[in-house]
Amino acid sequence: TLFIYPGNGAGTFDSPIMAGTGWNHLEELTGGDFNSDGKSDIAARAKSDGTLFIYPGNGASTFNSPVSAGSGWNIMRDIFSADLNGDGNTDITGVQAPQGTTGNMYLYPGTGQNTFATRHTLGTGW
Repeated sequence: TLFIYPGNGAGTFDSPIMAGTGWNHLEELTGGDFNSDGKSDIAARAKSDGTLFIYPGNGASTFNSPVSAGSGWNIMRDIFSADLNGDGNTDITGVQAPQGTTGNMYLYPGTGQNTFATRHTLGTGW
């Protein structure tokens, strides 16, 4: 079950809202506005095959049907989202390395359309 904890603007959170069930087949959840509609979305990786899905937020504390943002994300140990290149689109960073080892960090620039441009290396030793 996925719960949303809405911020109250005072540094704490209001009561949780249940956003749905069936999220246990996913991992590495991260938030952002991946489709540039002004609503918060969730990116999550499928445990089974490493497909990255974008769950578009609908503004009512639930999500619309997922959109595939590509496969092969199971090579990433950690996934994080933010607008790291300052273009107004939510980007994804990923560390490519097994747990317990260091690896390369990559930036996948967001397109604002639930997809990502060609990755760029941000550094090594992560």
